[in-house]
Amino acid sequence: EQRVNVKKAKLRKKSKRLATTLVLFSIATLLILNLVSAVCIGTLTSSGMNQKQDAFLQQTTLSGKRQVEQFIEQYIGITETLAQSTQLQHAVTGTAQDRPISGTPEFSEALVLLHRTMEEYPDILGVGFGSLTEDYIYNQEGTRLNVLLSERPYFQNAKEGTYVTQPYIDSATDEMCVSVATPLSDGTATAGLLILDLKLTQVSDFLKGMDFGESGRIVLLSENNTILGHENHDMIGKNFSELDIQGELLEQLEEPTNEIVNYKLDGEPCVGIVQELSGGGWKVLSSMSKAEYNAQTTKTTVSLVLLLLGSTAIVAILLWIIIVKRLRPISQLNDALREMSMGNLHIAVTHNGADEVGEMAESMRECIRNLSGYVNEIDRVMGCPCAGGFDHPNRRGLPGRFHAHSAFH
Repeated sequence: EQRVNVKKAKLRKKSKRLATTLVLFSIATLLILNLVSAVCIGTLTSSGMNQKQDAFLQQTTLSGKRQVEQFIEQYIGITETLAQSTQLQHAVTGTAQDRPISGTPEFSEALVLLHRTMEEYPDILGVGFGSLTEDYIYNQEGTRLNVLLSERPYFQNAKEGTYVTQPYIDSATDEMCVSVATPLSDGTATAGLLILDLKLTQVSDFLKGMDFGESGRIVLLSENNTILGHENHDMIGKNFSELDIQGELLEQLEEPTNEIVNYKLDGEPCVGIVQELSGGGWKVLSSMSKAEYNAQTTKTTVSLVLLLLGSTAIVAILLWIIIVKRLRPISQLNDALREMSMGNLHIAVTHNGADEVGEMAESMRECIRNLSGYVNEIDRVMGCPCAGGFDHPNRRGLPGRFHAHSAFH
């Protein structure tokens, strides 16, 4: 009996392999299809996310560019408005070889106007003006500087119209600044120049306010790539192209094309875009780390993969339940066949169904009935000789090649 039980246990273990094989095959197929889908969807998602990031960088750069242009245009307008004041015009036109600007009646009024303007606009570092006749520059305090107007680098350009200089370090304050120079007219021709020196700290401050994310920043660069605006004020005045930069950014600094480029700054992979200001020369760089640039794509891809894996696990559980449930009748039939093979014909096959398994169960019930009939008929016939009878016809029709014969036939 112990051997029979062991044999039954082994047969049951083997019978479970079909369900396991079907479930594992289904899971493997589903997992492969999901992984392929994840790769395809991840690629499409990555492309879409990168396009959104590119559009965001371009829009941010455009916003920074407009802010800088508005800053410069504001002070160009202020300089040109001051140049139209009668106090400054009369001060420079009233000079002569033997009378400096400081000797004109309008000189003190002009200084009051300049002081009022500097109080109203704190970005003005200093104001200078001078006549072409005297050829010296006076500051807002009325002090004549030991500098010839005609020797200033902006002199020729400013005589023709308003001119914005390249950035430079102011010798008096040691601050990075730019100058806006515009002509002072006597009504017919240029009689002098008005110069406003502007400090660029406010530019850095509002550019810092436009920083985005953890690594996103906007940098203002001059024509020769000197840093004019940066979140770190210690970087102002340094040449950006002399930093540890590798990649396509160096080419963009020379000829901006408004394209997203990849580069490395101090070994860290970054993504950036360079746009040139409308007037030319100055440039705005928006950049962020490559990791943050791809962060949303990575997050979406991971979420997608986890979702697919979760759905695969749920489907696998459902498959296991369904397959085991569908294979349970086969296990019952297998147990019945096992009992039959051991000689037990008094078993009940209870499964009913309209599918193939149901047909198999019905065939097995028919087989049990037929076998039971054979056994009963044999028992009956074998009991007759003991009672003295040797010729006993078959009382029931048996299927197959079974025929009734006399014991002496």
